[in-house]
Amino acid sequence: METQDILKQKIRWQVIFSFLFSWLCHSVSAQLHYSIPEEMRKDSVIANIAIDLGLDIKQLSVRRFHIVSLNSDIYFYVNLENGNLYIKNRIDRETLCAKSVPCFLNFDAVVENPLIVSSVKTEIQDINDNSPKFLQNMIKLEIMEYVSPGARFVLQNAVDSDIGKNSVQTYKLSDNEYFTLNEKTSTDGSKFPELVLEKPLDRETQNIYELILTAMDGGNPVKSGSVLIKITITDVNDNTPVFTQEIYKVSSIASPPLCIYPFPHTPHQFQHNSVSQHNGSNSQST
Repeated sequence: METQDILKQKIRWQVIFSFLFSWLCHSVSAQLHYSIPEEMRKDSVIANIAIDLGLDIKQLSVRRFHIVSLNSDIYFYVNLENGNLYIKNRIDRETLCAKSVPCFLNFDAVVENPLIVSSVKTEIQDINDNSPKFLQNMIKLEIMEYVSPGARFVLQNAVDSDIGKNSVQTYKLSDNEYFTLNEKTSTDGSKFPELVLEKPLDRETQNIYELILTAMDGGNPVKSGSVLIKITITDVNDNTPVFTQEIYKVSSIASPPLCIYPFPHTPHQFQHNSVSQHNGSNSQST
């Protein structure tokens, strides 16, 4: 009796296993891979998914063809009359994936009678739809006038939501005779601009410099963004006060002595004017 029960149980498990194996073999049919640019217009055709899956277009409605996904059905839909896969809503790669590469939208294409589930991966390609931009409207620098040529000053870098060649590729500085631009690349590929001093500074000649820093991407056409650099040259006491006249005349009124004993002569006091090209405490003289 026990032997018959054990035999029946084994047969039952074999039947269940065979059914599950058969269901899996028939349900998982194929995997499709599409690649599309972001920002495609609504109702644009991606592909004829029915033909790609080897399905009879006339049977799509009868077999209840549909797509299943956590979010892809927001962006795609299928026309059961022609089997085309369409864009349902605008797709922004930066919103979906930020800087992650690659960027995929995945869904399952399902038909019934018999049940077939096909995995579909749609890669969203980046387009150059964003311009480089700086986080501040102005970059302010203070540089001491004694700083030697060759000194470097790290500047704020621009940001770009796009990736690859569509991100920031190079920087440009407006023409001037005192500063040039150098670029450094970090480990993640980001580029950072550096301002390099080429000639000695003299605050008394010019104390403020205004330059334009421009960031450019590698798209076609190229997009760019700019920021103003305002450089203030701070003072160093490198000028001697200069008298406004070469000769000063001094006069005094003699007074009769108050006692019979002679006193040492005291120096006469007089006022003078001198000028200095410095500001603040560096401009005072006594």
